[in-house]
Amino acid sequence: MSESSAAVPRVSAYLGLSLDGFIAEADGGLGFLAPYQEAGTDYGYAAFMSTVDAVVMGRATFDVLRGFDVPWPFAERPVVVLTHRPLPGTPPVPSTVSTHAGSLRPLLESLATSGAAHVYVDGGQVVRQALRDQLVDSLTLSVVPELLGQGRPLFGAEVPRSHWRLVGSESWGSGLVQLRYERGDEPQSL
Repeated sequence: MSESSAAVPRVSAYLGLSLDGFIAEADGGLGFLAPYQEAGTDYGYAAFMSTVDAVVMGRATFDVLRGFDVPWPFAERPVVVLTHRPLPGTPPVPSTVSTHAGSLRPLLESLATSGAAHVYVDGGQVVRQALRDQLVDSLTLSVVPELLGQGRPLFGAEVPRSHWRLVGSESWGSGLVQLRYERGDEPQSL
């Protein structure tokens, strides 16, 4: 974790991605995930969300979620959208949504002060920023058996080298494999 005197909550990322490491298609679409979402299971997402006190997401992720023809999925917890632009008013923005235009660490410190013990970060840019700043404690990666060839990657050059410890894995008949990691100590030499 980064050095700081103020406490931050536990931070988790929970993402679906292609076999070649993309979290969205080149145009930002998520169509490649649809067949796996329609398979009738939530792959542990509801259990994960039951532990989350607040959500921090990027503007692009917010805009994609608002475009879905479903009720707002985070109505029961605060959501902070990282953006420098005002949110559109149509359809109305849920009252649990606010914006933040600064760095991630002060926001997390503020959320901790407000009582959040576990924060879910969502969206490629936000997750990469949290990984860059060494703020992520756990990663849940649901890998679908699709090669996209191009798209929006989960990881990038801004993410520093770090070691993660596998704490669980599960596979389903759909071909989806879920890997659960926690930040670990550097591996010992053999």
